[in-house]
Amino acid sequence: MILLGGLGNQLFQYFAGQYLAHKSKGVLKIDSTFSQFGRSGHSDWLNELTLSESISPTAPKHSFPYIKSLLKRRVRNFLAQLISSRDWQLRFLRQYHSPVIGFDPKLQEITPPVTLAGYFQTWRYYQALKDQHLLPEVIMKSPSSWFLNTANELDRLGKVLGIHVRRGDYVGNSDIGTLSVSYYEDAIKELKSRGVTWDAIWIFSDDLSLVQREFREFADNNPELFFVKPPKYSHSIESLLLMSRTSSLIIANSTYSWWAATLGNPANVIVCPAKWFVQMEDPQDLYPESWIRVPSSWVNLGP
Repeated sequence: MILLGGLGNQLFQYFAGQYLAHKSKGVLKIDSTFSQFGRSGHSDWLNELTLSESISPTAPKHSFPYIKSLLKRRVRNFLAQLISSRDWQLRFLRQYHSPVIGFDPKLQEITPPVTLAGYFQTWRYYQALKDQHLLPEVIMKSPSSWFLNTANELDRLGKVLGIHVRRGDYVGNSDIGTLSVSYYEDAIKELKSRGVTWDAIWIFSDDLSLVQREFREFADNNPELFFVKPPKYSHSIESLLLMSRTSSLIIANSTYSWWAATLGNPANVIVCPAKWFVQMEDPQDLYPESWIRVPSSWVNLGP
């Protein structure tokens, strides 16, 4: 399995690979060589989780393992261009790059050995492993003192509504789209209409200073609101795992908070945007049926 993208995408890829490995009685091996060079700011931290020893240590850039992996990848890509059919690539190169973002039924047919790449953004592979009691526990190998103290504070507070606001590289992205404050206000209204209550609201974001300005009026209307500010030494996975411990959660159109929702208590109430991408086609079978869908409203769309 070749890891692509940031932490959320890597988790989708990991569980899709585990699904294929268990289905075919194979062994999952993961190449994380290039994962540390993503733009997301949390792309190299899958190795911080107690998932599997099959995840290779990330090679430093320009090291021999990195160059070796880079050359293998370029040769594979060159041959794949010569053999355009994915079926023929699978047969002769033993590699498969999924053409879809979400659920890919082709994984039902593939047999190892195969080099697998893609995004696999769907609940189905994770749920299939869960149904067979094959899921590893997703925890930090070495949690920080900040994480442990904040987790204790969450437990002490009782009912906490978590909110994830994705900014960073989403801002101004006309294909993915940036969810506006209105989406979160509508999500709050939907939860209240269903009788969901909380004692505090915690907002998580990858650009807290921007969100504090955007959500100033929102904060005034919700005095129980708290902006979570992790220290610089905290791995991004820690905020994801903290979000998973909230009693209810409003996620962004981000695989990062998607996994916070999925890894939490199954009884948690989850609100998600009805439209995942503003321009692109949404991944097939992205959400489980139990999640509450709220219409998406966007910012930075231009004229």
